[in-house]
Amino acid sequence: MMNPMRLTKDVVVIAATVCATTVLTAKPNTLDARARCTLMPGSTRALLRVEQDTTLPYGGTGASALSYSVAPRSVADTFRAVAGTPMPAARVRLLGLDSATRALFAANGITDSQPTAFIRAAPYGADCGTLRWTDTVPFAIRGEVGYVRATLASRDQWIGNAPVLIIPDVWSYPYPRRGRPYGVPTSEPLASAEAMFGFQSVFDEPLRSTPGTPDARDASDRARTTRVTAWARAHMADADLEPLRSTIRNAVLNTDWEHARRSPSRLRGTYRVDLDADGVPHSWYFRTQPQLAYRWQAAELRRSTAQMLESPHITGYSLVGNAAASLSGVNVDRGDRMEQRTLVWLYAGDRPTTAGNDTVRVLHGQLEFILGGTPEGAWSALEPFATPLSVPDSMMLARLGRIGRGDKQPKLSLTLRLDARGDIRADTTFVRDGHRLRVQLVRVDTTTSRRLF
Repeated sequence: MMNPMRLTKDVVVIAATVCATTVLTAKPNTLDARARCTLMPGSTRALLRVEQDTTLPYGGTGASALSYSVAPRSVADTFRAVAGTPMPAARVRLLGLDSATRALFAANGITDSQPTAFIRAAPYGADCGTLRWTDTVPFAIRGEVGYVRATLASRDQWIGNAPVLIIPDVWSYPYPRRGRPYGVPTSEPLASAEAMFGFQSVFDEPLRSTPGTPDARDASDRARTTRVTAWARAHMADADLEPLRSTIRNAVLNTDWEHARRSPSRLRGTYRVDLDADGVPHSWYFRTQPQLAYRWQAAELRRSTAQMLESPHITGYSLVGNAAASLSGVNVDRGDRMEQRTLVWLYAGDRPTTAGNDTVRVLHGQLEFILGGTPEGAWSALEPFATPLSVPDSMMLARLGRIGRGDKQPKLSLTLRLDARGDIRADTTFVRDGHRLRVQLVRVDTTTSRRLF
């Protein structure tokens, strides 16, 4: 999914909620064909070395689906794997294995500390059905050391006494050659397969069979945070590399985030934005919801993992709201929805759970918004501040029918100044692509819109 586009994030969150509800309440054969398959993560975790790439016939996956669609199947469909379809595979040496799978091996007479096994690809489609292999990137390469999450095949699918590990999410494993996180440049090194295996051994825990009480969930989260923190302090170099960096950050900061969002933001309210675009004035308004919407991930990335562990508090957050051409426009009650084409995100380096935060009067901030919610006369001056879309983002917006000029999302860095009376202002001038843009932000009052999520 696209991280830069907050609009899409809101759409996806809403869609995911609807999809999850449908999956839990509807009969399988009534699910919308647009639903997307989600498989349970494989319970087997392994560190392996590829000894020989090969192929194995398809014979099922054994994986459990969280949801599936009823995507129609054509008699001419040649993309689905059937019994006997050759699938990419490899003979591997298991250098490390989770304790549960090792116990299963022992029960089947495999006591070698580094046994031989096979891995087999099983990519899946929208209905969770396995697809034949069409990727031009090799599944496994001889000699590489990788980390995988997989499902142990049934005993009748083993090759002699060698277990077979089935990997449906082939875009992620074997890691790290496959599975570079979205948005991480290819020039940036990733954590090693050994580090990934070691970290997941302390991060993962058995899936709960029942939701449990809030206190039990909190205790479980605290225990996980303690384990993650201890691992990160002992492996600081690895902890500062993706994808461990983000996983550790989320695990450690989740508790602080949940605590911070329980109270309304001191920045909530109704704002007026005054623009001077090449000498032409424009004004518009937006009104936020009262609560914190998202953590400000970009601000968090400025800190190293060591700095984050030293001060395990969020670095900032965003408030989300809707724009309007006038103050009366933001007074309109939109009911149980947000107007996607006029969304606004006000980011602030506010840290509500840290000591003395209420006395901090100058905050780094950012104003992000849908261009279509602003005066059209200012678009030429604002467009240069919109982040160019990646190919995947462009494809997603095209499918949503949102590729017009007014769907662009400018981002303006601001310095927010708060005074003792509660007034909030910002005043910044930008010069870009031959355009001079002055942006003034002022909070009109603390009136907020209805809380929707």
